[in-house]
Amino acid sequence: MVLIKPCHNLSCFCNVFTPVYPTHARTHAGRHLNYKNMQMHKQRLRQRLRQTQAQTQTQTHADMREGGRQTDRLTDIRQTARQKTDRQTQREWESEDECFALPKMPCCLHSQADDHLVIMGKPVMERWETPFMHKMADIATSKGGRILEIGFGLGISANRIQTASNLTEHVIIEMNEEVFERLKDFEKTAKTKVTPLKGKWQEVVPSLEDASFDGIFYDTYPLGESEWHTHQFNFIREHGFRLLKSGGILTYCNITSYGVLVKEKFNYDVRKMFEESQIPELEKIGFKRENMSYEVVQVTPDPQCRYYDHKELVAPKIVKQ
Repeated sequence: MVLIKPCHNLSCFCNVFTPVYPTHARTHAGRHLNYKNMQMHKQRLRQRLRQTQAQTQTQTHADMREGGRQTDRLTDIRQTARQKTDRQTQREWESEDECFALPKMPCCLHSQADDHLVIMGKPVMERWETPFMHKMADIATSKGGRILEIGFGLGISANRIQTASNLTEHVIIEMNEEVFERLKDFEKTAKTKVTPLKGKWQEVVPSLEDASFDGIFYDTYPLGESEWHTHQFNFIREHGFRLLKSGGILTYCNITSYGVLVKEKFNYDVRKMFEESQIPELEKIGFKRENMSYEVVQVTPDPQCRYYDHKELVAPKIVKQ
């Protein structure tokens, strides 16, 4: 008599019904048949397992090779993009001559109404600044004499400076080629002598004599993001202080910096912004607190202006004593 029951041996790979003989009927042949069936099932399962492993390994290697190629392509794309960005950034912050090598990217754009100035994609000056520019021009020329202006822009402050009755010479530094051409046209019609100097102030100013100006008007754009909030102090520290005569007057602005500071740090309080972010730096340079003052000027920025959105600006008056 032969009994049939499932195999429940956990170490066995088979899942078939295995013939089991009663104890009194377990012959050598029966035991051999059971063992042989089990080994055949194990062998087939091992063979199938090896095939599956081989296929998996082959696919894994293929995926790794493809993944490697994709990674290499992604790395190349990122590296190319990074190189393009680095070149673009470098060109944007270098001298204006470099931008002429960039196709379809004019170096200097004046709007049709001549109320916006954009250089290398950066908004440099807008006509709504006129009341502010006039106030600083009046401060710079309050003693008359020889005036240094850094940055011609739209010519708003330069035209105001020319109205000063006791002006003797108006020295203007401008680095942008197209703006400098406008400056030369301005020179031809100016009432008082204009001396245009082309180049970055970092290159031009060192040649100017100490104590040779009665007033200085500084209003230019930073050459790089690292100078966003500090370029005015770099000029004043390195040259502005020495260029002024005793009793000479300095005025300056950094609207791009002010626009960030009043919004993010001083809750649109321009007085607090100037007293806490500007005066301490001026004191470090050598100016005395009692010789510093400022006026708050009301302005109406263009709604589309990208660098300033407040209704007030600070026009400083810094006297060298």
